[in-house]
Order: sequence, then structure tokens, then C-alpha cells
Amino acid sequence: MTDQGIHIFKPTIRSLLPKEFYKKFNFLDKIKLSFRFLWGGYLLYYLAIDGKIIGYCFLKHNWFGKYKFLNKNDWLINPYYVYEEYRGNGYAQQIIEYMLKSQSGKNGKIFAVVKDDNIISKFILSKLGFIRVGYATEGFYHSLTNIKTSLIVMTI
Repeated sequence: MTDQGIHIFKPTIRSLLPKEFYKKFNFLDKIKLSFRFLWGGYLLYYLAIDGKIIGYCFLKHNWFGKYKFLNKNDWLINPYYVYEEYRGNGYAQQIIEYMLKSQSGKNGKIFAVVKDDNIISKFILSKLGFIRVGYATEGFYHSLTNIKTSLIVMTI
């Protein structure tokens, strides 16, 4: 997708993650993440303006049943992110809309998880047709702090 210098794309294997995101992980986590992209059903979409990546959206297939609240054919949006200086311009909505269009016609439902206090994300997802269906209390740990998180589950 291209509009006024805006470009949404799936990266090549070589350029999978931007350095500023990737450097947060240790070597073993980098290997695990690469495996998930290559064989584990992870999709990644970047949002760039004039060649600079300003956001991303992960879409994960639940083939292996990692997320107990999903069926094996379901997909999970988690996480999506727009760098702070670019927020408030509709970019998060654009990248999620693009991702939803790319998944149109495929099996399984699409779910998203969001922290209860993230009012903006809940609003964006609601604008896109997502409705709240419950809470996820299993399987969500912040990768840098290893703190367990309870998240709202929404689906379209």
C-alpha cells in the first residue's frame, strides 16, 4: 500500500525486524523469533513513511495451540505499534486495516488482545469492527520484564 509516501509491506527474511526492535532480545530469543517467522505462522507488516519504518503489526497463527482461548485456525494480532512521534495520525488503523484485507477469505477468526487501560487501542480496534469477547489470562508475559499480563480479547 502506498499513499503520500506511506508504504505498508511484509519484510524479507533478511530484513525481518528493525534493529531497534531486535536489539531488545538475547541471542536465544532472536533464534526463537526467527523460527516463528519462518515456520511458526507469524506474519509481520511494517508501516514506513518515505522509507523510514514508523510502526509494525504482528499477526500470529495459532497452529500449535499456544493461545488456549483461540482455535487452531484462528489468528491473533499482537502486538502492533506506532512510534510515539507518529501517533495520532491514523497509522495504527491503516496498518491493521491493511493486514485485515490481506487475511480476507482465509480460514479462522482474527482476534486482538489489548491491555485494559489502553483506551486508544481499544478505540482503534472498535472502529475497525472488533468487539470485546473476554479476557486472556494465560500465556502473556512481557518479554523484557517477564511479568504476566491479563489482556482484553477482541474479535471482528
